[in-house]
Amino acid sequence: AAGILCAAAFGADLVFRLRPPGQGEKKLRQDPFAVRELVLLNEEDHPIKSWNLMGKTSLIIGRKNQDEEVDVDLGDCAYGALVEPQHAVLNFSCQNWYLEDISQENGIRVQKAQDGIPYRLGGRPCRVGAGDVIYIANTKLLLT
Repeated sequence: AAGILCAAAFGADLVFRLRPPGQGEKKLRQDPFAVRELVLLNEEDHPIKSWNLMGKTSLIIGRKNQDEEVDVDLGDCAYGALVEPQHAVLNFSCQNWYLEDISQENGIRVQKAQDGIPYRLGGRPCRVGAGDVIYIANTKLLLT
């Protein structure tokens, strides 16, 4: 039975890979677990602002200043003064998004959708997915 399942999975993967260009992206957009946006939430968990992640491979999250540009600017948020100019980076690799804390002082927490527990990021990247909430200086960012 395991051999049949493996062969079926291989066949499905092969069919997906042999599709004409453009159809693979359509499948990704329809996948309910694919991350499409990063959404800034207010204290009542209502969306304030969002950033489209489709087609992106890396985003710097932080606070824009005269020396550095960022992809996700949290400088005008309620806790923006606590956000460092380059606080975190989101990288897309091997069909997954990874969050890395590059801040010097304030750190990052991630509340995983699977268990609802907020984890403090350590010294290595953390895989994140749809439904996970990123906390940067009490600012909430939802991956959808």
